Amino acid sequence: MKTGAWRWIFGLALVALSGLVYAIHYAIFHDAHHIFIYMVGDIAFVPVEVLLVTLILHELLKRREKKEMMEKVNMVIGVFFHEMGTELLNLMTEFLADRRALEERLEGMRDWTEADFARAAAEASAFTPAFWCAGENLVELREFLVRKRGFIVRLLVNPNLMEHEQFPRLLWSVTHIIDELHMRPSVDKLCTLDGEHVAGDLRRAFHLLLSLWLSHMAHLKSAYPYMYPIALAQTSFGRETEEE
Repeated sequence: MKTGAWRWIFGLALVALSGLVYAIHYAIFHDAHHIFIYMVGDIAFVPVEVLLVTLILHELLKRREKKEMMEKVNMVIGVFFHEMGTELLNLMTEFLADRRALEERLEGMRDWTEADFARAAAEASAFTPAFWCAGENLVELREFLVRKRGFIVRLLVNPNLMEHEQFPRLLWSVTHIIDELHMRPSVDKLCTLDGEHVAGDLRRAFHLLLSLWLSHMAHLKSAYPYMYPIALAQTSFGRETEEE
């Protein structure tokens, strides 16, 4: 049987059954007027039923399902930052040529409000970080990412993440950096051209990572305020705030 054919057969069977019941009703009572009064009344209610079920009830269920899905995604994002995201942010910050400019934008995060996070998110979307790529830090970054490759792959096969626009893009960007660094055995001695290429990859990934981190921190501040200062203190920005 072709896919969907059973639905047509089932539908026709229901219509035939309805017609049979109406025929039995007429055979017993011989009152077509009564039959058509209720038939027209039932048909008239169909558009209202479609409105209630399809447009209103379905939309409410869809919103509830999306909310539950986003809660699961936020849990996965939290695991990501606990497992590697926070450390990756700290490592990549070491390559920022204008690190002080970013630190100034993130000052006072411990006491930020929703408006502050919204402002920072808007600034982060327009922020174009400058990177330099040389030295032992790049070796440390490569070793760290290679150790986390399996974790990233497991995240990428999670179907729930497809509901999030930014997170999968970040994971793919980080995977690309792993491949780039893994193919270069002497990453601490990159030529100018290779250094600029890796810097471009880092810039793209850091832009996504910073935006996702701000969104994650805003979520923690709202949903789990007791965990927010702990998560903030694990970043270089938070540690500097504590020192001040």
